[in-house]
Amino acid sequence: IDPSLSAEQIQQMWKRFDVDADGSISRQEFRRCLSDISSIAETVASAVQLRVLDILQKKGLSVEQLFEALAGSNVEVAWKDFHELFATIDPTMTEQDLQQLWWTFDINSDGSVSRAEFLAAFGKVAQKR
Repeated sequence: IDPSLSAEQIQQMWKRFDVDADGSISRQEFRRCLSDISSIAETVASAVQLRVLDILQKKGLSVEQLFEALAGSNVEVAWKDFHELFATIDPTMTEQDLQQLWWTFDINSDGSVSRAEFLAAFGKVAQKR
């Protein structure tokens, strides 16, 4: 759990997981809630990715070019650069939304997004168009 979460936020999470309010979280409740969270994250990510694809198309740019601009001289995109770009594209996104979006890109959870992960994330949403 994120150490920056307040006691109230943790309690809200507990209530969301403990569906039957019996004071414990069954394996079934845990799996259901994780599935719901994953689905929400993917929906948010898809909406933002579609906006990014539209912007790129209007500017005549490719996803590859966006990756190169974000990564600079590095081989991977760092959280800071990712955060700045997507927060600018959609200023209504909360910090939690941005984190969830990051997790959908950082497939192997190594703390950075490789070219393959970046292209795969956009490839999934492009196929749904």
